[in-house]
Amino acid sequence: MKTLLKIIFCLTLFSCSSSDDDASSNNSEKPVKTDGYFQAKIEGVDKKVENKGKTHYVEWRKSKDSQNRDYYGIFVHANDQGFYLDCKIYTDNIEVNREYVYVHTNNPAAMNMDFNYSEPCGTPTCTSYWGCSNNTYGNPTGKITITSFDGKNMSGKIEAKVNHQQYGMTTNQTRTISGGVFSNAEMAAGN
Repeated sequence: MKTLLKIIFCLTLFSCSSSDDDASSNNSEKPVKTDGYFQAKIEGVDKKVENKGKTHYVEWRKSKDSQNRDYYGIFVHANDQGFYLDCKIYTDNIEVNREYVYVHTNNPAAMNMDFNYSEPCGTPTCTSYWGCSNNTYGNPTGKITITSFDGKNMSGKIEAKVNHQQYGMTTNQTRTISGGVFSNAEMAAGN
């Protein structure tokens, strides 16, 4: 009887050991997390943002706006670089390699895209905003091309020229974002 118990014990030990080996080999097959980034010239100055948690990130989100319209948004939060950029494409399905081009309208409910850019201006409560709703300084322009999208990470290109959201500005009327590239933007939490 003791011999039988020893055999059962050994078989159990080896089968547990074998399943542990299988689990460790599965762990090594998990995909390696890729780092996302955004880079562009903003008013001719090179800027680059890499994903580094809550203060620096490049992410995308699928959501609805206040008028219940579906959109895909790309959000760049770059506190140390002194800017924030939010871009939206109003669609319920993203097409890879399609160039989405902003068409200006004074009716927010009819916008096909939206670009919002902001910069802190010295104090914690002070921020300047540029966007698409004010065409006093010429019609805003913009385009986004999604170059890859797997449902988790999104990459693409962004260019835009947006207007200051206060009327009567004599300086800083516009902001131009050129050569913008984002890579491996991560899906926003709670998406």
